[in-house]
Amino acid sequence: MVDITIETDVKDGQQFQGLRLGIIWKDDGGTGFVFYLHTTGSLEIRKTTDGGDTWADLATVSASNIKDYSARAEDESGITSTRILIAYIDETNAKVAFRALDMADDTLSVEVDVATGLDVAPGNDWRDHCIDVVRTRGLNLYIPFTTDRDAGANRDGFYRSVDGGATWAARSTAGINRISKVWIFPGNEADLEDVLLVDLQFAAQDLGTTLYDNSADTWGVRAILADNATDGVVFELLFIQGHGVHRQSDDHALFSLVTDVDIATSDLLTFDITNPTTVTQKANVLTNQAEFGAACLWINQQNDNVRCSYLRGGTWSSKVDAYYKLSTDGMDSWEIETQLSVTDDDHKCIYSGGFVDAAGGRFMPMWLNEDLDDLITNKDNSIEIPAAPPPPPPPPGEPFPEYGQLRTAIGDPPVYGATILRS
Repeated sequence: MVDITIETDVKDGQQFQGLRLGIIWKDDGGTGFVFYLHTTGSLEIRKTTDGGDTWADLATVSASNIKDYSARAEDESGITSTRILIAYIDETNAKVAFRALDMADDTLSVEVDVATGLDVAPGNDWRDHCIDVVRTRGLNLYIPFTTDRDAGANRDGFYRSVDGGATWAARSTAGINRISKVWIFPGNEADLEDVLLVDLQFAAQDLGTTLYDNSADTWGVRAILADNATDGVVFELLFIQGHGVHRQSDDHALFSLVTDVDIATSDLLTFDITNPTTVTQKANVLTNQAEFGAACLWINQQNDNVRCSYLRGGTWSSKVDAYYKLSTDGMDSWEIETQLSVTDDDHKCIYSGGFVDAAGGRFMPMWLNEDLDDLITNKDNSIEIPAAPPPPPPPPGEPFPEYGQLRTAIGDPPVYGATILRS
């Protein structure tokens, strides 16, 4: 068993310049995509067609100096799509921009300016910039972002697109805290266009969640999930700490949080979020774990199995390996850990890609080796997820849901033009 290097020229500081990363799988045919910042600062894509054994350059998303970005499969919300949504903060041109990669034919949409004339901080930690992107359960796209920790105008935003990303309009920023890490999810409300925001705030040193009402363009009351006094939450400047996925079966957001990095009392917390008034803290993945500091969630949408990947030592910053634990009961409990990596080193961040759905794919996290500035994965220790089987044929006399046809008996050809009685 060997670790596989995806890319060797990753920008120093990738651990605080990419919020939602990992291998995004097209299907169970072995085609996957990785987004990363090159040493030059450009945002690049690599692709595999053999399940992760080999990787090749696919395209440059932006040749500018990119400060932060998020790449996310559009169909995470449960809609049908082959696109990967890409939102990024462009320091060179002082703007936030959007593109989409269509996995069906590897085409990139044209770059669209989301917000321009921004004050983009030259700093390189999570107080300075953060961005995420999401497709709702309806039609809209949303991008929340922050670009500078200092007070002033043009340093944060919340934008909506109602046409698939072709145009963007500013919305209320009342729910955006300028010095925070922000994650956005499809909402669980009757209005399919509402979204849920989770943020880790620097000033308060706490994790909270807020609901955005699309029709009213307003934000609800922020609910605290974990804080410094009770849970030991510390806003780390150089590490992501949090990660979340959308569970399609009930439209909940599942979230994990590393309370602190490289201290003996650090916990890996998990939460099941219906909305800000209905949050259940689930079982810890790790408790009082020393030499630890990075984690991410992943869900198999076919059966709701959740895997939480994380990095721990050994010795943090020198001898760290990648592991995961499986939960088959909605994060109420976690099975024993399984090691992903073969070689320990100064691994600093781990990324999962978030999910696979009915199309299948792989559970195959990747991690950042900060010593070498390499992105690494391991196919031998990955898990292949086949595409979900098609639904069984209907019983005799029942209509085919897609065509309104009848079968007189299982195995018989469909009878066209029959009168179908519906109750």
